Amino acid sequence: MRWYYILPISLLAAPLQAAPPTIDAFSADASARLEQALPGREVRRDTVDPLKLVVLKKGKESEFTIFFDRIWRFCQQASEEDCTAARADFIAKTLAPRDKPTARSLRYVVRGKDYVAAIAEVGRKRKGEKLAFVRPIGGDLFKVLVADSKDSVSMVGSATLKELGLSEEDAWLIAEPQTRSLLPKVPDSAAVAKQWTGFQGPQYMGSMLGLTEDWAWLAEKAGPNLFVTAATDQLVIVGLSPPGPDFEKLVKAVQEDCNAAERCISPHVYRFRDGKWIVADQGASL
Repeated sequence: MRWYYILPISLLAAPLQAAPPTIDAFSADASARLEQALPGREVRRDTVDPLKLVVLKKGKESEFTIFFDRIWRFCQQASEEDCTAARADFIAKTLAPRDKPTARSLRYVVRGKDYVAAIAEVGRKRKGEKLAFVRPIGGDLFKVLVADSKDSVSMVGSATLKELGLSEEDAWLIAEPQTRSLLPKVPDSAAVAKQWTGFQGPQYMGSMLGLTEDWAWLAEKAGPNLFVTAATDQLVIVGLSPPGPDFEKLVKAVQEDCNAAERCISPHVYRFRDGKWIVADQGASL
C-alpha cells in the first residue's frame, strides 16, 4: 500500500454545478431502485424522514433500514449524472453480501456525531442487541468498530462479537493495531512547521484521527496552532494556522469540500487539546 503527500491548494476537487432533485423525488427514486434490487420486498418511506427507507420483513428475511442522508447531501453539490451514479453505487454496496467478519478483519473508522446518532436510533428498536461499539475521541468525533471487507466496511455489534467469541475490550485491542498498520505515521513537528501536508489514500485515512496518543505528542511539540481536517476517509490535512483570515479561509474550504464529498466525515477544523479533539472553527481564539 502506497501513501503519498500533497499540498492542499484546493483540499478536494472543486464541486460541480449543483442540480439537486427535490427530496421527495430523490426518496421516491431511491425507494424504486431498492425494490428493483430486491424483487418481492416492499420498501416503505418514513413519513417524517424521507431519507429513511425501511425494507420490510418478508418470510425469514428480516426488516432493515437504510439512511440516504449522506448521498442526499452529496447530491446538493453534484451534477445530476454524478448524483444518480452515487445513489446506484450506494445501494449496490449496501446490499452486496459482506465477507464473514473475523478477528483479522476488525478495524475502526472515525465518524461524526450524526452518524453515531443514526446508529443509536436504529439500535433503540433492537432490544438487548447493540448494533455498534463507539468510543469518543473529542469534539463531535467517534471511533466506530467495524469489520473490513473487499469494497466496504460493516459495523460490528454485540451479535458479531458473540459469534467471534470476543468481548468489546478484546475487539478494540485487536482492531487498534490492525488499523494502525494501514496508516501513515503522524508527522513530526519539523514537517508540520515546514508546510501543510495532506495524507491521501484508501478509505481508512480518516482513522488517523483515532491515534490520539500520537496527536497529543505532536500537539505538545508543534504548539497551539496545530490543526487537522478530515473531510473524507481518503484525505487528512495537517498544518499550522493561527486564528485569523487564513484560518477562516481554511474553515470555509473544508466546509465546501465536505459538502462536495460523497462521504464526508466532518466539515470542521480541529485542534488537539487536553488529550482530545476540539472543533476549532467554532471559536476564533482556539
